[in-house]
Amino acid sequence: MVIYNEVLTKCTKYVLIVDDEEDICWLLSDILNKRGYRSLIAGSISSGKKMIQEFNPLLVFLDINLPDGSSLEALQELKITSPDTKFIVMSSYASGKEKQKAIEDGALNFITKPLSIRSVETVLLNIDKTC
Repeated sequence: MVIYNEVLTKCTKYVLIVDDEEDICWLLSDILNKRGYRSLIAGSISSGKKMIQEFNPLLVFLDINLPDGSSLEALQELKITSPDTKFIVMSSYASGKEKQKAIEDGALNFITKPLSIRSVETVLLNIDKTC
């Protein structure tokens, strides 16, 4: 029974949403859960870091402006500590410089808010769904 539980945990496709806007978190969570992912939610960079260490998510949707700082400043560190995790940066106030920095620092993609189901689905199509 323990082996079965370890296999389930290892094969669970976790996606972490790091955003302080509840509506965004619930929208993304709903989209992800309907597509077979297990969504996790963090409202700050510090809680996101802890969840990344604990769950090793396949994908992280990462808002730029969070209560404890800019995720753009944390992205390089996150990529080093979790090299297999893919990061999607999100922002309502995106400038060309922010998009460029996010991609240069290791983000797979950049999504501008308000989010659309299509933009999220496009990202998910590019993610390896195999366990």
